[in-house]
Amino acid sequence: MIFMYDNLNFGLRSTDVSNVNFLEDVPQYLDTAEQINFESGTIIKGTLGDTADKNYFEVTVSSLGINLRNGSLCKYHFGNNLETLTRQETQNAIGALSDTLHLNLDLARMYRIDLAQNFCMQYSPEIYFSYLGQMLLNRKQFRRATDERGSLYYYGKNEHFIFYDKLKEQKDKGKLIPKLYTGRNLLRIEHRFISRLYKMFNCTGVTAAMLYNEDFYIGVINKWFEAYQAIRKQNEIGLNFEFMKTKKDFYTLLILEHIKNNGSELALMEQIQTAQQTKQLSKKMAFDIRAAITKAVNTNAAINAPNELILELDKKVNEARKHYR
Repeated sequence: MIFMYDNLNFGLRSTDVSNVNFLEDVPQYLDTAEQINFESGTIIKGTLGDTADKNYFEVTVSSLGINLRNGSLCKYHFGNNLETLTRQETQNAIGALSDTLHLNLDLARMYRIDLAQNFCMQYSPEIYFSYLGQMLLNRKQFRRATDERGSLYYYGKNEHFIFYDKLKEQKDKGKLIPKLYTGRNLLRIEHRFISRLYKMFNCTGVTAAMLYNEDFYIGVINKWFEAYQAIRKQNEIGLNFEFMKTKKDFYTLLILEHIKNNGSELALMEQIQTAQQTKQLSKKMAFDIRAAITKAVNTNAAINAPNELILELDKKVNEARKHYR
């Protein structure tokens, strides 16, 4: 299994190189360029790549250096981000960018790194999302949310973890689907490291050359895997009627039956959240109900059976990490 780098933000500073006049030397190599003058100085804003097909980087050049933002290394190199970018191809892609700009981008400092993996699943990707619960990573709670396209997001301060239907995204953008993926269910799991990379990777700074360094590459994959593992998975809940000895036990079974009918503990929790937001439930009542649900799920009344969808997803994620290249 090959993990790929996708969107990257990086920059090369004048202090990192010698004998380069960025404003004079670099703009001629951009595909589009516009000069903007300020009292404090001049900058060049432009693009590098195919803007018509949206396979490009946004570029800003000043006397202090160059920044490339909001571009996919995979799309820039291959023309799409369905193909997989190996470590060797990552090195080649950075080398090609360096040749185009006549700069040594190996020295560029990374400000954002997206790492992704595509999985061919048995069912449509959205079906799996209701069985993915809350995420607690390094003692920090991530905010769980879905967008209008049905993608599932976990928002942290410096990183995001996303699940989405890759083919649906391609179709929405008017892209052709390769024959390899026609009729398939393609789930993409993406880890976006969006700021403070030096802190997340415990180093003085991350450079472009580190992207294809094996040890660093393995470290990024491990963080992707740790984030997936930090998500609470929702099991199938059965009812253990032998547990029922009192009327209180009967109420516990009723809660579990309601969870079962709603599809998952998470689905019921989301209903309660909606009821609280629409003032159908008070904050205290919503808290008490959530506490009752959590307690019921963790009693002997609940028979927790592994969910077949989660078993499939866990297996694919574990295989991807084990056989990375």
